[in-house]
Amino acid sequence: MKGLLVAISLLFLFLAGCTYQVETPLPPGVSSIAIPFFSNQTFEEGVEETLTRLVIEEFQLRTPLSLEERDEADLLLEGEITHYLNELSTETAAELEEYRLTMEVVVRLISLLPEEELLWSRKIMEATSYSISPESREVGIQTEEEALTETSRKIAQHLVNLTVEGWER
Repeated sequence: MKGLLVAISLLFLFLAGCTYQVETPLPPGVSSIAIPFFSNQTFEEGVEETLTRLVIEEFQLRTPLSLEERDEADLLLEGEITHYLNELSTETAAELEEYRLTMEVVVRLISLLPEEELLWSRKIMEATSYSISPESREVGIQTEEEALTETSRKIAQHLVNLTVEGWER
């Protein structure tokens, strides 16, 4: 009986010591963010619309931050697309052509409370491969537009991780 009490006591002590808290890197009291359209420094038209839309969606899905205009927000996420490349990466005799879409963005997170303060600035590059062969029609990414969406989603997830969880993959 005494051994059972000791075991239960040790179990409670162990469980009490195993608390895990995620500490957000955001300043206290932050509840909103402004995400204006990313600027596009490339010759590829429209990519800023896709990227900005997916960044906003990801923040709305995965964070408690409300989306506000700049003059009402606690945070400002600014970004610019600095590199966009869609290139043929492999070609085989079996008519399989694989392409790789690469996009690079420079992003800054700025606290607007009580005055503007740069919290972080990063250069993020993501890429997505896709195949346009007839055999790949049932699975995978098949068009440049689908690859752009997937690459933009990866960037958006990266930004949420940096902003709310404070880590990079």
